[in-house]
Amino acid sequence: MAQSPSDFASTLTTRLRLRKDWFMVAAGAGVGSLTGLGTLAFAWALHEVEYFVRDVQLELPIWLLFLGPVVGLVLTSVLVRLFASDARGHGVPQVMRALIEKGGQIPARVGLTKVAASIATVASGGSAGTEGPIVQIGATAGSVVAQR
Repeated sequence: MAQSPSDFASTLTTRLRLRKDWFMVAAGAGVGSLTGLGTLAFAWALHEVEYFVRDVQLELPIWLLFLGPVVGLVLTSVLVRLFASDARGHGVPQVMRALIEKGGQIPARVGLTKVAASIATVASGGSAGTEGPIVQIGATAGSVVAQR
């Protein structure tokens, strides 16, 4: 039978002769580091896609400029429908709902799909921000680490 997370933490802190709160500090530092790395990757990917879309739009006639947001919307819809229908909606309310209703469990595929869909939306000129996806990255990292 697998150990519960609290039993694992207790065993590890006993073996390493640490106080129990140090395990939580180390886990928090690990999740924070994963969140920071995920945020950097998100920002890099977002800017790369934005530059690509801008370069394509510079080559289009002015009457076709509406295609950027339309393509972003379609791509976002396809990503969410195919990979994670749970990724619908805004990032922060979804994280709060997962904390309240699902015990904080957020599947990795939902977090990754949400981030990819956000890149498609924001980079194509859609009306969205980057705060929700960053919250989703941190919440997904914390949830996945806690589930392990």
